[in-house]
Amino acid sequence: MNDVIVIGAGPAGAAYALSLARQGRNVLVIGMPPGHHANTLELLDGRASRALERLELLDAVAATATPCDGVISCWGETVEIRSALTDPDGGGWIVDRIRFDQLMLNAAVAHGAVWLQARVLAVGMTDETWQVDVRQARHEARALVLAIGRNSSLAARAGGVHKIDHRAVALVGWLDPIHELGNRLFVGAGPAGWWFALGTECGVSLGYVTDCDLLPRGTNRTAAAWKSGLEALGYSPSAGVRVIARPATTGRLELSAPHAMVIGDAALAIDPLSGYGLTLALESALQAAEDPQVLPQWLAATATLHAQQERMAYDRLDRDHRSSFFDRGR
Repeated sequence: MNDVIVIGAGPAGAAYALSLARQGRNVLVIGMPPGHHANTLELLDGRASRALERLELLDAVAATATPCDGVISCWGETVEIRSALTDPDGGGWIVDRIRFDQLMLNAAVAHGAVWLQARVLAVGMTDETWQVDVRQARHEARALVLAIGRNSSLAARAGGVHKIDHRAVALVGWLDPIHELGNRLFVGAGPAGWWFALGTECGVSLGYVTDCDLLPRGTNRTAAAWKSGLEALGYSPSAGVRVIARPATTGRLELSAPHAMVIGDAALAIDPLSGYGLTLALESALQAAEDPQVLPQWLAATATLHAQQERMAYDRLDRDHRSSFFDRGR
Protein backbone atom coordinates (compact mmCIF):
# COMPACT_ATOMS: atom_id res chain seq x y z
CA MET A 1 0.00 0.00 0.00
CA ASN A 2 1.14 3.51 -0.78
CA ASP A 3 1.73 6.04 1.98
CA VAL A 4 0.21 8.79 -0.17
CA ILE A 5 -1.55 9.07 -3.51
CA VAL A 6 -1.24 12.45 -5.19
CA ILE A 7 -3.84 13.16 -7.85
CA GLY A 8 -2.51 15.74 -10.27
CA ALA A 9 0.82 15.85 -12.10
CA GLY A 10 1.36 19.62 -12.19
CA PRO A 11 4.03 21.58 -10.27
CA ALA A 12 2.22 21.39 -6.91
CA GLY A 13 1.71 17.63 -7.10
CA ALA A 14 5.26 17.05 -8.30
CA ALA A 15 6.77 19.29 -5.59
CA TYR A 16 4.79 17.51 -2.88
CA ALA A 17 5.76 14.08 -4.22
CA LEU A 18 9.41 15.11 -4.44
CA SER A 19 9.41 16.36 -0.84
CA LEU A 20 7.84 13.18 0.54
CA ALA A 21 9.98 10.87 -1.60
CA ARG A 22 13.05 12.53 -0.12
CA GLN A 23 11.66 11.64 3.32
CA GLY A 24 11.55 7.98 2.28
CA ARG A 25 7.77 7.89 1.86
CA ASN A 26 6.03 5.70 -0.72
CA VAL A 27 4.31 8.18 -3.06
CA LEU A 28 2.19 7.50 -6.13
CA VAL A 29 1.35 10.40 -8.46
CA ILE A 30 -1.64 9.78 -10.72
CA GLY A 31 -2.40 12.16 -13.56
CA MET A 32 -1.99 12.88 -17.22
CA PRO A 33 0.86 15.12 -18.38
CA PRO A 34 -0.19 18.76 -17.96
CA GLY A 35 -1.98 19.79 -21.14
CA HIS A 36 -0.34 23.10 -21.90
CA HIS A 37 -0.27 24.47 -25.42
CA ALA A 38 3.06 25.19 -27.05
CA ASN A 39 4.58 28.54 -26.01
CA THR A 40 2.63 28.73 -22.75
CA LEU A 41 4.79 31.16 -20.77
CA GLU A 42 4.34 32.01 -17.11
CA LEU A 43 6.20 34.15 -14.60
CA LEU A 44 7.93 32.36 -11.75
CA ASP A 45 8.67 35.33 -9.51
CA GLY A 46 11.88 35.81 -7.57
CA ARG A 47 10.29 34.79 -4.27
CA ALA A 48 10.09 31.25 -5.65
CA SER A 49 13.87 30.91 -5.33
CA ARG A 50 13.41 29.97 -1.66
CA ALA A 51 11.02 27.14 -2.51
CA LEU A 52 13.26 25.97 -5.36
CA GLU A 53 16.26 25.90 -3.03
CA ARG A 54 14.37 23.67 -0.58
CA LEU A 55 13.47 21.41 -3.50
CA GLU A 56 17.10 21.53 -4.72
CA LEU A 57 15.91 22.64 -8.15
CA LEU A 58 17.04 26.26 -8.24
CA ASP A 59 20.03 25.63 -10.52
CA ALA A 60 18.02 23.42 -12.87
CA VAL A 61 15.29 26.05 -13.29
CA ALA A 62 17.79 28.89 -13.71
CA ALA A 63 19.56 26.91 -16.43
CA THR A 64 16.42 26.31 -18.50
CA ALA A 65 14.34 29.47 -18.01
CA THR A 66 14.64 33.09 -19.16
CA PRO A 67 15.49 35.62 -16.42
CA CYS A 68 12.80 38.28 -16.13
CA ASP A 69 14.35 41.75 -16.30
CA GLY A 70 11.47 43.62 -14.70
CA VAL A 71 7.84 44.71 -14.89
CA ILE A 72 6.06 47.43 -16.85
CA SER A 73 2.62 48.36 -15.52
CA CYS A 74 0.13 50.69 -17.18
CA TRP A 75 -2.70 51.18 -14.71
CA GLY A 76 -4.88 53.91 -16.20
CA GLU A 77 -2.77 57.02 -16.76
CA THR A 78 0.04 55.74 -14.51
CA VAL A 79 2.97 53.95 -16.14
CA GLU A 80 5.51 52.33 -13.84
CA ILE A 81 8.72 50.56 -14.86
CA ARG A 82 10.32 48.38 -12.20
CA SER A 83 13.71 46.81 -12.81
CA ALA A 84 14.57 43.38 -11.49
CA LEU A 85 17.72 44.97 -10.07
CA THR A 86 15.65 46.90 -7.51
CA ASP A 87 13.57 43.90 -6.42
CA PRO A 88 14.95 42.28 -3.24
CA ASP A 89 13.92 38.86 -4.56
CA GLY A 90 15.12 39.52 -8.11
CA GLY A 91 12.98 39.41 -11.21
CA GLY A 92 12.43 35.66 -11.26
CA TRP A 93 12.12 33.68 -14.47
CA ILE A 94 9.89 33.41 -17.50
CA VAL A 95 9.26 29.67 -17.76
CA ASP A 96 7.83 27.53 -20.52
CA ARG A 97 5.18 25.53 -18.69
CA ILE A 98 5.71 22.34 -20.68
CA ARG A 99 9.43 22.28 -19.85
CA PHE A 100 8.96 23.44 -16.25
CA ASP A 101 6.26 20.90 -15.43
CA GLN A 102 8.29 18.07 -16.95
CA LEU A 103 11.37 19.15 -14.98
CA MET A 104 9.35 18.97 -11.74
CA LEU A 105 7.93 15.54 -12.54
CA ASN A 106 11.31 14.16 -13.58
CA ALA A 107 12.80 15.29 -10.27
CA ALA A 108 10.04 13.60 -8.27
CA VAL A 109 10.47 10.33 -10.17
CA ALA A 110 14.26 10.48 -9.87
CA HIS A 111 13.92 10.57 -6.09
CA GLY A 112 11.62 7.58 -5.87
CA ALA A 113 8.07 8.77 -6.52
CA VAL A 114 6.05 6.72 -9.01
CA TRP A 115 4.14 8.54 -11.73
CA LEU A 116 1.18 6.75 -13.30
CA GLN A 117 -0.10 8.43 -16.46
CA ALA A 118 -3.80 7.69 -16.14
CA ARG A 119 -7.17 9.36 -15.68
CA VAL A 120 -8.88 8.87 -12.34
CA LEU A 121 -12.29 7.22 -12.66
CA ALA A 122 -13.35 7.07 -9.01
CA VAL A 123 -12.15 8.11 -5.56
CA GLY A 124 -13.43 6.77 -2.26
CA MET A 125 -12.52 5.76 1.26
CA THR A 126 -13.05 2.43 3.06
CA ASP A 127 -11.79 1.53 6.52
CA GLU A 128 -9.46 4.55 6.74
CA THR A 129 -7.93 3.68 3.36
CA TRP A 130 -8.22 5.84 0.25
CA GLN A 131 -9.01 3.98 -2.95
CA VAL A 132 -8.37 5.51 -6.37
CA ASP A 133 -9.61 3.71 -9.47
CA VAL A 134 -8.08 4.04 -12.90
CA ARG A 135 -8.77 1.89 -15.91
CA GLN A 136 -8.38 -1.79 -14.98
CA ALA A 137 -6.71 -1.04 -11.64
CA ARG A 138 -7.33 0.16 -8.10
CA HIS A 139 -4.66 1.85 -5.99
CA GLU A 140 -4.77 2.31 -2.23
CA ALA A 141 -3.08 4.68 0.18
CA ARG A 142 -3.25 5.87 3.75
CA ALA A 143 -3.57 9.51 2.63
CA LEU A 144 -4.80 11.45 -0.39
CA VAL A 145 -3.57 14.77 -1.78
CA LEU A 146 -5.51 16.63 -4.46
CA ALA A 147 -3.39 18.80 -6.76
CA ILE A 148 -6.00 19.00 -9.51
CA GLY A 149 -5.79 22.65 -10.56
CA ARG A 150 -8.49 25.28 -10.88
CA ASN A 151 -11.23 23.26 -12.54
CA SER A 152 -11.99 19.60 -12.00
CA SER A 153 -15.10 17.52 -11.46
CA LEU A 154 -12.89 15.14 -9.50
CA ALA A 155 -13.20 17.30 -6.38
CA ALA A 156 -16.82 16.31 -5.78
CA ARG A 157 -15.96 12.61 -6.00
CA ALA A 158 -13.55 13.07 -3.08
CA GLY A 159 -16.10 15.02 -1.07
CA GLY A 160 -14.75 18.47 -1.89
CA VAL A 161 -16.72 21.64 -2.55
CA HIS A 162 -15.52 24.41 -4.86
CA LYS A 163 -15.93 27.97 -3.58
CA ILE A 164 -15.83 30.24 -6.63
CA ASP A 165 -14.97 33.95 -6.40
CA HIS A 166 -14.73 34.94 -10.08
CA ARG A 167 -15.37 32.82 -13.16
CA ALA A 168 -12.62 34.50 -15.12
CA VAL A 169 -11.04 33.50 -18.40
CA ALA A 170 -7.66 34.29 -19.95
CA LEU A 171 -7.51 34.77 -23.71
CA VAL A 172 -3.94 34.08 -24.79
CA GLY A 173 -2.14 34.44 -28.11
CA TRP A 174 1.47 34.01 -29.28
CA LEU A 175 3.08 36.97 -31.07
CA ASP A 176 6.44 37.79 -32.59
CA PRO A 177 8.99 39.36 -30.21
CA ILE A 178 8.30 42.96 -29.17
CA HIS A 179 11.56 44.87 -28.95
CA GLU A 180 10.26 47.44 -26.46
CA LEU A 181 9.14 44.70 -24.06
CA GLY A 182 12.27 42.57 -24.01
CA ASN A 183 12.42 39.86 -21.35
CA ARG A 184 9.88 41.58 -19.13
CA LEU A 185 6.32 41.36 -17.89
CA PHE A 186 3.75 43.96 -18.93
CA VAL A 187 0.42 44.39 -17.13
CA GLY A 188 -2.20 46.97 -18.00
CA ALA A 189 -5.89 47.75 -17.61
CA GLY A 190 -8.24 46.85 -20.47
CA PRO A 191 -11.86 47.72 -21.27
CA ALA A 192 -13.31 44.94 -19.08
CA GLY A 193 -10.30 43.32 -17.46
CA TRP A 194 -6.54 43.53 -17.80
CA TRP A 195 -3.76 42.61 -20.20
CA PHE A 196 -0.51 40.83 -19.59
CA ALA A 197 2.45 40.14 -21.84
CA LEU A 198 5.51 38.01 -21.16
CA GLY A 199 8.36 38.54 -23.58
CA THR A 200 11.36 36.47 -24.59
CA GLU A 201 13.66 36.55 -27.60
CA CYS A 202 11.51 33.81 -29.16
CA GLY A 203 8.19 35.63 -28.88
CA VAL A 204 5.54 37.09 -26.62
CA SER A 205 2.68 35.43 -24.78
CA LEU A 206 -0.06 38.05 -24.77
CA GLY A 207 -3.18 37.53 -22.69
CA TYR A 208 -6.37 39.28 -21.70
CA VAL A 209 -8.12 38.37 -18.42
CA THR A 210 -11.81 39.10 -17.94
CA ASP A 211 -14.88 37.52 -16.39
CA CYS A 212 -16.78 35.07 -18.58
CA ASP A 213 -20.02 37.04 -18.45
CA LEU A 214 -18.23 40.19 -19.65
CA LEU A 215 -17.21 38.63 -22.96
CA PRO A 216 -18.94 40.28 -25.94
CA ARG A 217 -22.14 38.70 -27.19
CA GLY A 218 -22.10 36.71 -30.39
CA THR A 219 -20.97 33.42 -31.86
CA ASN A 220 -17.21 33.99 -31.50
CA ARG A 221 -16.92 35.75 -28.16
CA THR A 222 -13.22 34.96 -27.75
CA ALA A 223 -12.22 36.62 -31.02
CA ALA A 224 -14.48 39.61 -30.36
CA ALA A 225 -13.04 40.19 -26.87
CA TRP A 226 -9.49 39.89 -28.21
CA LYS A 227 -10.20 42.38 -31.00
CA SER A 228 -11.89 44.97 -28.77
CA GLY A 229 -9.17 44.70 -26.14
CA LEU A 230 -6.36 45.18 -28.64
CA GLU A 231 -8.11 48.15 -30.17
CA ALA A 232 -8.50 49.72 -26.72
CA LEU A 233 -4.73 49.39 -26.33
CA GLY A 234 -4.24 51.11 -29.68
CA TYR A 235 -3.18 48.01 -31.62
CA SER A 236 -4.68 46.42 -34.69
CA PRO A 237 -5.51 42.73 -34.25
CA SER A 238 -2.80 40.62 -35.90
CA ALA A 239 -3.96 38.30 -38.63
CA GLY A 240 -3.30 34.61 -38.13
CA VAL A 241 -2.88 34.74 -34.35
CA ARG A 242 -4.49 31.74 -32.70
CA VAL A 243 -6.26 32.84 -29.52
CA ILE A 244 -6.76 30.22 -26.80
CA ALA A 245 -9.21 30.57 -23.92
CA ARG A 246 -7.79 29.27 -20.64
CA PRO A 247 -9.70 29.07 -17.32
CA ALA A 248 -8.63 31.72 -14.81
CA THR A 249 -11.33 31.00 -12.23
CA THR A 250 -10.44 32.22 -8.76
CA GLY A 251 -11.50 30.51 -5.56
CA ARG A 252 -10.65 27.49 -3.46
CA LEU A 253 -11.55 23.87 -2.87
CA GLU A 254 -12.72 22.92 0.61
CA LEU A 255 -12.18 19.29 1.61
CA SER A 256 -13.07 17.96 5.06
CA ALA A 257 -12.39 14.26 4.47
CA PRO A 258 -9.96 12.52 6.86
CA HIS A 259 -6.34 11.95 5.83
CA ALA A 260 -6.75 14.23 2.80
CA MET A 261 -5.36 17.60 1.74
CA VAL A 262 -5.65 20.04 -1.15
CA ILE A 263 -2.65 21.94 -2.57
CA GLY A 264 -1.81 24.18 -5.51
CA ASP A 265 -4.44 26.03 -7.52
CA ALA A 266 -7.12 23.70 -6.20
CA ALA A 267 -6.43 24.92 -2.66
CA LEU A 268 -6.14 28.58 -3.63
CA ALA A 269 -6.58 29.90 -7.17
CA ILE A 270 -5.85 33.63 -7.22
CA ASP A 271 -6.11 36.37 -9.83
CA PRO A 272 -2.95 35.90 -11.93
CA LEU A 273 -2.34 39.67 -11.67
CA SER A 274 0.10 39.05 -8.82
CA GLY A 275 2.36 36.73 -10.79
CA TYR A 276 2.53 34.49 -7.70
CA GLY A 277 0.47 31.56 -9.01
CA LEU A 278 3.33 29.14 -9.60
CA THR A 279 5.12 30.28 -6.46
CA LEU A 280 2.05 29.68 -4.30
CA ALA A 281 1.67 26.22 -5.85
CA LEU A 282 5.22 25.31 -4.79
CA GLU A 283 4.88 26.93 -1.37
CA SER A 284 1.60 25.17 -0.60
CA ALA A 285 3.13 21.83 -1.59
CA LEU A 286 6.11 22.37 0.72
CA GLN A 287 3.85 23.52 3.55
CA ALA A 288 1.73 20.40 3.17
CA ALA A 289 4.78 18.14 3.09
CA GLU A 290 6.63 19.75 6.01
CA ASP A 291 3.85 20.89 8.38
CA PRO A 292 0.39 19.81 7.17
CA GLN A 293 -1.33 20.87 10.40
CA VAL A 294 -0.58 24.51 9.64
CA LEU A 295 -1.63 24.34 5.98
CA PRO A 296 -5.26 25.56 6.49
CA GLN A 297 -4.10 28.63 8.43
CA TRP A 298 -1.37 29.32 5.89
CA LEU A 299 -3.87 29.17 3.03
CA ALA A 300 -6.32 31.46 4.83
CA ALA A 301 -3.63 34.04 5.60
CA THR A 302 -2.32 33.89 2.02
CA ALA A 303 -5.82 34.38 0.60
CA THR A 304 -6.46 37.39 2.85
CA LEU A 305 -3.15 39.01 1.93
CA HIS A 306 -3.72 38.51 -1.78
CA ALA A 307 -7.25 39.95 -1.60
CA GLN A 308 -5.84 43.08 0.02
CA GLN A 309 -3.11 43.41 -2.64
CA GLU A 310 -5.61 42.85 -5.45
CA ARG A 311 -7.95 45.49 -4.05
CA MET A 312 -5.12 48.01 -3.73
CA ALA A 313 -4.11 47.40 -7.36
CA TYR A 314 -7.65 47.74 -8.68
CA ASP A 315 -8.32 50.85 -6.60
CA ARG A 316 -5.45 52.62 -8.36
CA LEU A 317 -7.60 52.86 -11.49
CA ASP A 318 -9.42 56.13 -12.01
CA ARG A 319 -13.06 56.11 -13.13
CA ASP A 320 -12.17 56.78 -16.77
CA HIS A 321 -10.39 53.43 -16.98
CA ARG A 322 -12.59 51.41 -14.69
CA SER A 323 -15.14 48.75 -15.64
CA SER A 324 -17.41 46.55 -13.54
CA PHE A 325 -14.69 43.88 -13.60
CA PHE A 326 -12.59 45.87 -11.13
CA ASP A 327 -15.45 46.42 -8.67
CA ARG A 328 -16.43 42.79 -8.26
CA GLY A 329 -15.93 41.19 -4.88
CA ARG A 330 -15.84 44.51 -3.03
